Amino acid sequence: MTNRWLPNARAALLSLPFLLLVSIAHADDADLRARVTEAYEAARAETLREPLQGRLDAVWHTDVLLQVRPDPQLQWWADVRRPLLKAHQTYRLVDPRGPLYPLPEDPGTGMAKWYTYMRAPFGTPPSIAIRYITDYLGPEIARPEQGYILTHQLAVLEWSKVAGLELPPELWARKPILLQRIAEEHAKDHAFSDLFAERIFFLVAYGAPTDAELERSVRIIVDAQTTPGNWAPPPITLTYDGESHHTEVEPEHARKMSMTALAAYLNGISSDGGTATATGAGAETGADTDADTDTDAESGGGTAWWVLGGAALLAALVFLLRRLRG
Repeated sequence: MTNRWLPNARAALLSLPFLLLVSIAHADDADLRARVTEAYEAARAETLREPLQGRLDAVWHTDVLLQVRPDPQLQWWADVRRPLLKAHQTYRLVDPRGPLYPLPEDPGTGMAKWYTYMRAPFGTPPSIAIRYITDYLGPEIARPEQGYILTHQLAVLEWSKVAGLELPPELWARKPILLQRIAEEHAKDHAFSDLFAERIFFLVAYGAPTDAELERSVRIIVDAQTTPGNWAPPPITLTYDGESHHTEVEPEHARKMSMTALAAYLNGISSDGGTATATGAGAETGADTDADTDTDAESGGGTAWWVLGGAALLAALVFLLRRLRG
């Protein structure tokens, strides 16, 4: 081999690690996309099989999910359950035509006080509703709460908008502060729980999580499945105003919120290789659909990147061997 080939050979050799890293990164992205698609479709199928019952939080979570990823079947699922919720004092959350309910003059103490604050956006008179929301958020830059108490500080702001309650600008000025606190708390959490799902749900619905944070979150969510489309978050303890309440978590609660994060991730990478759609045939009747074809296609994308990357490396090695032999 003449010396004039040496620079090119060295350059090609130096490029091999880069080519390998690129092929591995693309394969990993495709693998995650396939796993997220599979988890989302499994959770969607589990949702459509849920019994007909009146769970207002489930319908609201689905309404938010539909804003992220429209789906006629899930819209049908929510709409057939909506009439079952009319007796709820927070029914206005899922139907703006719902009535407002009288608020007590005194919010009470302990957990009863927290529940009153949660109902404030859907209550009347507006003066008491605003006073309770102001009390709950705290003075100036908002009271530094944690966990569910923190996420629901943001919730009462957004629920007020849904309910048609006009809040003073100084209350809305606290929204970015609350979103930042939720994001900071979420970034320190590396284990799946109902609260983990709720934080990323609120960040997707009302904020703008970074691509890296969304990817980190969906990896944890996908890995935490007990069976495809199902999660089993541990029990929780809520504490407010000196009183604690220990309760089990309904699996459906974590499922809808997790689906919203998965949908946001799929939306973000949909232009990078044909993400499977969340809707299908028979949407008007609520019939289930089969996502195997889409999932197989996503898995094939990961294999394709490995094949292409391996082929490129093999071609480079053959080229170098021929040049070295002169």
